[in-house]
Amino acid sequence: MGHIVRFDDICSRLAAVGEIMSEDEKVVILLGSLPQEYDAMVRIIEASERVTLLDAKEMLRPEYEVMKKREVNEEAFRASTRGVGDRSGRRSGSGRHGDGGVAKQLHENC
Repeated sequence: MGHIVRFDDICSRLAAVGEIMSEDEKVVILLGSLPQEYDAMVRIIEASERVTLLDAKEMLRPEYEVMKKREVNEEAFRASTRGVGDRSGRRSGSGRHGDGGVAKQLHENC
């Protein structure tokens, strides 16, 4: 997980210049630095009693794998539907009104 690797790198750099953080501080900073998609897992970790930094990382890893798999599936879906309907002009914006119609406007507002 790239976020954890960058976090570990920053901790190492800080330690190299004499800025030592406690294990608890590292857990708090790691959890606070995660993207919003991890909020549910962060709440679970925060509710757990006496979580070490290693515990937190291990709890985050499966969540990261699920999100990565979801991203891959979504990208594959987008790629498979790209260009569908181009012959009719409905999705290309070249339909009757030339603006892509209501479907395009709804899609853009989502």
